[in-house]
Amino acid sequence: MNPIAHSRSSVASRQEGWRKQRIGELGLGAVLVIGVATTLAACGSVTPSATPDVASSPQTASQVSTIVPLPRGVISAGQVQPNGTVWVLSGDPVVKTLSQIDISSKKTSQSTGVSSDAEAVAQSSTGLIALGIGTSNTGAIQFLNGSSAAVTGTVAVGAPVRALAFGADGVTLYVLDGTTTSASVTVINTSTEKVVSTIGVPTDAIDVVPDPTQTSIWTVEQSGNVQQTSLQSTKPIQQFAIGEPGISLAIAPNGGILYVLKGNQEISNIDVVSTGTDDIERVVGAAASSVGLVPSISGATLYDLVGSPNVGNIQAISLASGG
Repeated sequence: MNPIAHSRSSVASRQEGWRKQRIGELGLGAVLVIGVATTLAACGSVTPSATPDVASSPQTASQVSTIVPLPRGVISAGQVQPNGTVWVLSGDPVVKTLSQIDISSKKTSQSTGVSSDAEAVAQSSTGLIALGIGTSNTGAIQFLNGSSAAVTGTVAVGAPVRALAFGADGVTLYVLDGTTTSASVTVINTSTEKVVSTIGVPTDAIDVVPDPTQTSIWTVEQSGNVQQTSLQSTKPIQQFAIGEPGISLAIAPNGGILYVLKGNQEISNIDVVSTGTDDIERVVGAAASSVGLVPSISGATLYDLVGSPNVGNIQAISLASGG
């Protein structure tokens, strides 16, 4: 596939270290066959450009307005709902829990045990919860009631699940799944619980978000690249380097800004990138052991998920520009 060229200057410095790789823990295994489409083996990659231009100051301190305690070992979280609650997946390789947290009161509303193979959680604007499962060689999505967390359905996907994201329509679910040799994004219509399509993405992609128009998806890679892929042609639109290992990413509600979490367990930060120009508008400091990002519905707040065997919290970062 032909490279997509960009003329971008390099960011002045790079942090050392490498985040413990979740993908490496997934292991190789047989691909679970589904009738709609087969998983594509990382055919969607392009040669990355240089790291994007820094449009303003290279580093600005984050403005953490709230820190909410969470269970230790935070792994993933869904969208913060209009009532101020969020479902959080946490635990260790043996025991995992799904907890509903009230951001305002900083209290747990309810919690329930889930599969020890759970790897990601997402919640739609309609309230539906999706829980991603990944064993050594199979993957599936469990759908849960948004109020009680009771399982309502299951859909198999082609490989262990790495990340989940709902589209703006509240119905379409984008599932990043893969092994150490291939990765893809499986698109599911949650109203019918049917797989719609499968799009190949870079093998080391670790997180995915759709743009608000749901015409393309963005993925971030552990090798330090961000790629935009068309959902119509299934081909890459653009790719750029971020200079450090990717951890997670989120997109502003208006689609104009990408928030790219990068670094390692000791030091990480968030690139605020214009989707129109690929320019880094600013860099926001993130907490140590950051594992994910969740934007607020308004776009004025970015939630930084922090998780390690000994720590769990969610930090609300105020965005002066409102996303």
